[in-house]
Amino acid sequence: MSVGPFDEELDPHEYYGLVYDCPAEQIPVRLARVAARDGDLIVWQHQAFAHHMHFPFDEDCSPTEEMKVVREYESILSERFPDKRFVIAVSPCDQITWYQPFTDAPTEDEEEWEVRRLPGSIINGPGDGNTGTCEKCGKATTFTEPQDHPKHRGIRTITCAQCGASHVGATRVIRFKVGF
Repeated sequence: MSVGPFDEELDPHEYYGLVYDCPAEQIPVRLARVAARDGDLIVWQHQAFAHHMHFPFDEDCSPTEEMKVVREYESILSERFPDKRFVIAVSPCDQITWYQPFTDAPTEDEEEWEVRRLPGSIINGPGDGNTGTCEKCGKATTFTEPQDHPKHRGIRTITCAQCGASHVGATRVIRFKVGF
């Protein structure tokens, strides 16, 4: 099944309790390659890496589209594997992934916010007073302090003092639990 803006199909399979988005017969081969290469294997980290997909958005992030993709992932995973637990992790405006929450796998939202910089700007740099160049109006200006996005708990926005355009000022990884 094609999910959201991605061309790739999400078609996960299970192999001895492990769920991967590939045919079941490929799962042990993938795991063996990683174990041989790295010497060890932390399954949830490998799943997160193997399943990550970057959102095809340009500089304008689409929180609505991201949440639509999360809901589609939730639906597919819970319907295909009703007895399994999963975590869907979203790095807003960047990527989405999913994994099974084995030992030490994170299941809660990140506490720390990552400041995003507008291209060609010095937004929120040390001591710069939130100044930079607005991507919409092109003017050197000041920006508001980051405010929580009203529809996305992983985004804080900043607003241009000149034109009022809103930009993503900071993000944090947010996680959604499936089957808990």
